[in-house]
Amino acid sequence: MVVLRLIGVPPLAPDWLMPVARERWDAVAPLLMDVLTALDLEALAKYCQCYAQYRAAQTWMGENGMTMTIRNDKGEVKLIAAVPHVGIASKMLAEMRHYERDFGLTPAARSAKLEDLAEPYTDADLARLVADSGAGEERIGSTG
Repeated sequence: MVVLRLIGVPPLAPDWLMPVARERWDAVAPLLMDVLTALDLEALAKYCQCYAQYRAAQTWMGENGMTMTIRNDKGEVKLIAAVPHVGIASKMLAEMRHYERDFGLTPAARSAKLEDLAEPYTDADLARLVADSGAGEERIGSTG
C-alpha cells in the first residue's frame, strides 16, 4: 500500500466540524505535518470533534453545575445526580486520549515513539546488516 504524506500547507478542516473543532484542527494540523498522511485526516477530524464536544460539556457545567437535584412529588430531595454533561465530558476525554496517543500529542506518547525509534541494535542485528550488505566480500567486477 502506498501512503502519501501531506506536503506543504496543512489540509483544510472538513466543513462539518463544529467551530471549536475547526479551531483545534487549525492549531494541531500544522504541528502534525511530519506524520500526517491522507489516511489520517478522518481520525484527526474525529479527534477535533471530540475536543469540541468536551469543551462544550465543560463550558455548560461551568455555567450550570455538575449536579442536579431530583425531588419527589412532595418536593423533598430524592436524589442528587450528575448532569448528563459529566458523562459526555468523561466519554469525550477518553476518546481524545486515544487519538492523542495515536497522534503523539502527549509527552508519554512522544517518549514511547522515540524509544521505539531509538531501540539499539544487538550484535546479531549488526552481523545480519553486514552480511546483507556484502561488506568484506570480493565482488565481481570490483577493482580492489
